[in-house]
Amino acid sequence: MQRPRRETQLPSRFREPSPPRFSQLNSHPKRRRIDPTKVDRNDVDQALVVIAAAPEESIDELPTFIPTQLPQFVANYVDNRPGYSQYANLSEAGFFALFFSDPVVEIISKETNAYADLRCQNPPLSEQATRRWVPTTIAEIRVYIGINLYFGLYPLTVRDDYWRIHKIGKFMGIKRFQQIHRFFSLNSDPITPSNTPWFYRIQAVAELIRIACRNVYYPSSHVAIDEAMVAFKGRSRDIIKIKGKPIDTGYKLWCVGDHGYIWTWLFHSRVDGVETFTKGQQTRWPQMSIDSAGNPSLKTAVLAPTFALVLRLASQLPTGQRFCIYLDNLFLNIPVAQCLLAMDIYCMGTTRKKALGVPVRLQSYLDNNSELLWDSTIAEVVDGNTNCFVWQDNKPVVAISTAHSLHRAEDRIQRTRRCPRITSENQRILNPVFKGLPFKDLFIPKAIDDYNHHMKGVDQADALRANLTCHRPHNYRTWWPLFYFLVDVSCVNAYLLWKWSSTADFAHPSSHRSHRDFVSALCTQLLHSNDQEEGKEEGKEEKEEEEKEKEEKEEGKEEKEEEEKEKEEKEEEIPRPMATAFQRHHKHIKEEGKGRCQWGRSHPPGCQRKRAPKRKFGTDIVNGVVSAAILGGSCTHYKCSKCQIWLCIEGPCWQRYHHSIGVNC
Repeated sequence: MQRPRRETQLPSRFREPSPPRFSQLNSHPKRRRIDPTKVDRNDVDQALVVIAAAPEESIDELPTFIPTQLPQFVANYVDNRPGYSQYANLSEAGFFALFFSDPVVEIISKETNAYADLRCQNPPLSEQATRRWVPTTIAEIRVYIGINLYFGLYPLTVRDDYWRIHKIGKFMGIKRFQQIHRFFSLNSDPITPSNTPWFYRIQAVAELIRIACRNVYYPSSHVAIDEAMVAFKGRSRDIIKIKGKPIDTGYKLWCVGDHGYIWTWLFHSRVDGVETFTKGQQTRWPQMSIDSAGNPSLKTAVLAPTFALVLRLASQLPTGQRFCIYLDNLFLNIPVAQCLLAMDIYCMGTTRKKALGVPVRLQSYLDNNSELLWDSTIAEVVDGNTNCFVWQDNKPVVAISTAHSLHRAEDRIQRTRRCPRITSENQRILNPVFKGLPFKDLFIPKAIDDYNHHMKGVDQADALRANLTCHRPHNYRTWWPLFYFLVDVSCVNAYLLWKWSSTADFAHPSSHRSHRDFVSALCTQLLHSNDQEEGKEEGKEEKEEEEKEKEEKEEGKEEKEEEEKEKEEKEEEIPRPMATAFQRHHKHIKEEGKGRCQWGRSHPPGCQRKRAPKRKFGTDIVNGVVSAAILGGSCTHYKCSKCQIWLCIEGPCWQRYHHSIGVNC
């Protein structure tokens, strides 16, 4: 049988020549290649260069400026940064109580008890066999919060392991913790009231903590406004999904941050929009500009909620101090910057090339893919009070500032810059500057340096919250993540105040006060809240007893006289026969009846009899005999044959009585 033929490919020398390949049409203009060693830096049209980079031979010298290419813009902003607030003689729990105060804990305790009573009235079948609810207290709620913070210190998958491995049952049993966790509530109203925000379950507690965050700390001159995410993947119409974020699904909040301290915030919902705004609502704000004659003029700007929330948060900053707010390209455009100027607040931040108010000259440069040398700058002043510029870093950066100028020598600062990852797109820009070095000292605009240092105010708070958070991954109530956010914010803010405080009570300097040490000490103090409450109650009882003793001492003179008289009368009642020489007649005789020992009745603490020990909890048994005092005299069957009085012979009453009358028996 003939083998089937295989389909083989002919060698190239036997094949017909293929048709020529045509390149695909590209509507975008090609980038113009410029040799940085041959560029004429004075020709702006050729290289689009405004500031010449510093020479490599003398890196410490300032670069050569071309001031004619930069606008003469001078900002009136003055950095007026106050010192951090001082709090003396406060423990870790004291700093935490500045935010999570007693009124907050009282609301939680009250609402939890109310919700438990409501559920226990008509329990479902699954809860009818549960344990009886015992009302919780403020001290117990503090222990409950301390246990949740302990979960963040030592994260475990199974919650029961904290009682089995870490032995925290001495502070609160696992059954009691589960019971409190089951009925834990911040708002026990079973019916949702109308015209309330979507976060009404935590509204009362959140408002108290938000007011405390604003009152406890006076912010510095450099603050940042940015978004923060609270992780939650349950079913809720208010959660938001953002791709590419560390927390891509959860609740969104707009925060004012000062180097990690959350000063205030606004809640955001996917359905309802920003707190205090109606979704899609446009608001009017005064906008400041400078006319051709150099006089300030006011006009009205209409802003969407995304831009208006910046002004709403900025309006809550304290008066009497100048602030500079740092924003990213989500919020900032020319009208927002000028509206902040109308409030006497300056701003600095990045923006988008198509943002409202960006000059057409800068937009055309970015649209045409023009090339700049590293550290080159193009700037233009808008309406006489807003500086808009493009600065060439690894990629062009479009920024707006009302607090920085660019044309002076003091507007540049030397910093150690890290070389970005070299690619085919940026090698032309980075190779002549870094020349293979991973780090290099270079001059950059001070506006860019301030943005790099102060824009991360909210991101630092997010990092601290994520480091030691009490947030649990699985929650069956939609408001639980927001409550965990309030606890974490209170803990982070308390830690920063504790770290910044320069009191002499701390054993370590500020640089060595770690976040973990603070949370560990805070957990220890919160877990012992019940002991402190019991100590307070005992202290109150001791004070009351001391006051009673003082009153008794004042009235004790008359009582002592009466007691002495009573003792004398009792001693006279006891028959004391005359001592006789015939001591052999003093013998104990057992009678059929019984009577009270006369010595025990007249001499407290009574008869010291030896009797069989009773096995009682907390009673010390020594040598199998318990010594007990019987007040009023014990019953006995024995009498003295000579004295004719009842005396017990089990104890020392017989010897003591005859010794008192001078007879040795």
